[in-house]
Amino acid sequence: MDRIPGLRKLFRHEDTPARVRRDVDEEIAWHLDAVTAELVAAGHAPQDARRLAEQRFGDLEQHRRALRAVDTDRVTLARWRSRADDALRDLQYAARGLLREPLFTLGAVLTLGIGLAANATMFGVIDRLLLRPPPHVRDGADLSLVYLSRTGPQGERWTQTSTSYADFATLRDSSGVVARAAAFWITEGSLDRGTAARKVSLGLATGDFFAILGTQPSLGRWFARAEDDPTVTEPPAVLSHALWRAQFAGDSAVLGRRVRVDQHQFTVVGIAPPGFHGPQSERVDLWVPMRAVAVDYIGTNWETSRNNFWLRMVAQRKAGVSAAVASERATVVHRNANRLAQRSDSLTTLTFASMVPARGAGIGRSTAGSGMMGEGQSGLSAQGQIAAWLGGVAVVVLLIVCANLANLLLSRASRRRRELAVRLAMGVRRGRLVRQLLSETVLLSVVGGILGLLLTWWGSALMRRTLLSQMAWDTSPIDGRVVGFTALACLTTALVAGLVPALLASRQDLTSALKSATHGGGHRRTRLQRSLLVAQAALSVVLLAGAGLFVRSLQNVAGMRLGYDSEQVLVANIDLSGVADKPAEFARFWSDAMDNVGQLPSVLSVAMGVTAPFNSSWATDFSIPGRDSLPELRGDGPYVNAVSARFLETMGTRVVRGRGFGEADVSRTQLVAVVNQVMADKLWPAQNPLGKCVKVGGITMPCSTIIGVTENTFRDNLRETPSPQYLVLLGHKAAEEMSMRSLFIRTSGDAAQVSALVRDRLQTLRPDLPFADVRTLQSIIEPDMQPWKLGATMFGLFGVIALVVAVIGLYAVVAYDVSQRWHELGVRAALGARPQHLLGLIVGDGVRHALIGLSLGVAVAWLVAPLIGDMLYHVPP
Repeated sequence: MDRIPGLRKLFRHEDTPARVRRDVDEEIAWHLDAVTAELVAAGHAPQDARRLAEQRFGDLEQHRRALRAVDTDRVTLARWRSRADDALRDLQYAARGLLREPLFTLGAVLTLGIGLAANATMFGVIDRLLLRPPPHVRDGADLSLVYLSRTGPQGERWTQTSTSYADFATLRDSSGVVARAAAFWITEGSLDRGTAARKVSLGLATGDFFAILGTQPSLGRWFARAEDDPTVTEPPAVLSHALWRAQFAGDSAVLGRRVRVDQHQFTVVGIAPPGFHGPQSERVDLWVPMRAVAVDYIGTNWETSRNNFWLRMVAQRKAGVSAAVASERATVVHRNANRLAQRSDSLTTLTFASMVPARGAGIGRSTAGSGMMGEGQSGLSAQGQIAAWLGGVAVVVLLIVCANLANLLLSRASRRRRELAVRLAMGVRRGRLVRQLLSETVLLSVVGGILGLLLTWWGSALMRRTLLSQMAWDTSPIDGRVVGFTALACLTTALVAGLVPALLASRQDLTSALKSATHGGGHRRTRLQRSLLVAQAALSVVLLAGAGLFVRSLQNVAGMRLGYDSEQVLVANIDLSGVADKPAEFARFWSDAMDNVGQLPSVLSVAMGVTAPFNSSWATDFSIPGRDSLPELRGDGPYVNAVSARFLETMGTRVVRGRGFGEADVSRTQLVAVVNQVMADKLWPAQNPLGKCVKVGGITMPCSTIIGVTENTFRDNLRETPSPQYLVLLGHKAAEEMSMRSLFIRTSGDAAQVSALVRDRLQTLRPDLPFADVRTLQSIIEPDMQPWKLGATMFGLFGVIALVVAVIGLYAVVAYDVSQRWHELGVRAALGARPQHLLGLIVGDGVRHALIGLSLGVAVAWLVAPLIGDMLYHVPP
């Protein structure tokens, strides 16, 4: 039985700070009086006796403070012990009460667990994507990732981090605001050769890269600045911790061992710490010096060309130079350098931003009102924007959970009115009763939080494998920050959802409550419950509307005609550097590869090209006889690809005018070309382009006659406006310098299953081949679809969760109404009301409130939808 507060006061006092001070003063006065009396009895005068007593006692104030401190500490400790005992008893009482109502407890815990799991999962993603610096990268005030905002041909602006090495050198050496600067670039390479070859993610970095980031190796050392040199015959390499464990079984003897990546032999000098992948979120397996190998990956002019945007920059500013000042000065230097080089990059703005993405300038593409996903006003990447929005959506889900839990608690409190009234009548203070009721909510939140963490582990792992598989995930889905966030969410939920029901339950009319457990005093709580139900329904509609918009966007992206059949086409790439360097040997290998792959079952046709969609692009000098310039194409192509005769047939690209390439065109001396619709419309808007002459590679090159016009194809990303593109046949003189090749294989069955057969066939052509990368064209395109897929999946999931929680809330309100109107319904039945009429009376009331919530939700969605307009694809908000 609960102790009756106040009963103890009838027998002894409660210790309080004022009581402690009074007791200490009385005790000191008693001792002084006793000593004074003894001295007076010994013959001293009263005044002298008092003075001597005080001298014997010493410093009265010092003793008074010491005694007060001792008693205060004792009282404080006793008070905290009493409070802890009260809290423990409250929790025990709450646990017994919740166990007596298993259905209520199960519903509340499941609702809380799902809502808290949604929030914890999204916090883990947002925390990794936006809120913290990359693992093992210091978040120094002087350390910046350098962003570049550029202007397109139509005046649109976009922000990115890619630039040329020449621009990096200008920033490093001439800006005057940088103490140290480093550059890095991520590409793919092949570890080992032949059947043992495996694809790895290769990071090229300059010598100061690791020192600027403040990263320490797990084993060995980083490569030094002196080793980042093209004259180094056997450059060093640093393995990622994951590759070291997977490929070399975590053997420390790997230091000093040689590994072959593509055409280079590297000496392993260090192991990166677990989870370190540089300033980006993508996985990196191997770090090598940039200047030592860049010529093999970028080309001979990699160091001087300002046309090739490929690397990213990090900079440590000089002492006393703010990010704003550094951005302004570096922008001036960058523009002047590009203006002297007669480059169109002379309008670019440089921004020194934090290594934490949420505080950065962002990566994205502005769409200038095109209605496609871009950076928006936040400056975040497309995935960053979606993650930020999903964080807000998760909070909305938690609010719905809080409203639902409050509804359940109000319903439960209505059933306990008599019990609570009896306890109040027996002297239980309202504050103590509120604490006991809050203890039940806290206990539910704690159990729901534990369930939420279990669901978070599963949900985060699933999201990492599916929606965010391109990111490097080396840490546990649940870390200290996620646990701390979940604990804070549990506490917030308990206070938000439990405080109002507890206060209402403690402030009831005792007379009416004691007379009946179902009459009176319920009108106010019913109105609150119905308001919460309407709010749940409205918020659910908003989330479902957002899910619908993203699903429509994803449908538009997935159903969009790209200019080729991406699902039935495989793309195969092999780096032949150091394997087949001579032109004749290079051509013979790719010819043999086409013949061998073409003999495989389920392969309908095979073609070859220099570039591949969403992977590489190529532009060269282009002119039309009789035209001095082509200003309408400046800054946006045209882009060229050299292909084999069956390229259009293999890709499934439609010819809208004229014809495509034929085998006879290969042997003819007359050069031919095929242009896309955009190029035909821009260059010959009122003419027939067939038979026109174009010169590819310069004004001195022979004419290539246009024989056909194809549909527009997407070249680089799903957000682009189709750009002018044209095709020539392999063997064209302009393509001789291009050492890139890709095989395109059209299959009759599942392309993903055929890819393994194609790779095995290519890998066995020569024993010294690097890794043959064979992927479906759809898999190459899919990373660009990830933002819409993430938005559609998570908005839809959260919308369904909100709907389920709202249904539970509706049940709680209906159950409460039935309990409140039990007597009324009995009277109606006694007077002849049929069961279906009673059922309609109850259900109709719930439907009415659901419709109110639906209407309110539609209105809110109508107002909020334009805020996500930049993230939709061809869908008006």
